[in-house]
Amino acid sequence: MLSNYEKVYKIILPKLRESSAKILATNYGKTQEEIASLLGVTQAAVSKYLNPNKVERESTGIVIRRSKLKKMVEGVVSRNDNKAQRHMCSICQDNVNFKCRLIVK
Repeated sequence: MLSNYEKVYKIILPKLRESSAKILATNYGKTQEEIASLLGVTQAAVSKYLNPNKVERESTGIVIRRSKLKKMVEGVVSRNDNKAQRHMCSICQDNVNFKCRLIVK
């Protein structure tokens, strides 16, 4: 069984990155290199997010409200770290029920 922080690190953050990469590519026309720079990941990781393999992915049970995700991505694009972090924390707290020491309000 995963601890709450492991759940965030292993399940929620990768899902947030994948969803954000798709929005950045589709809605903002960003290249894989630009997306990698904005998200702080490699271009290879972005390629995986945008071109998932054909193997059916296991359901994570993670729910990300599109309105919150869009606001988080807006913060990423505008390089407003506080805005992006605030919305990321909100998305995370929608999916886990524990008192996180990292929450930005």
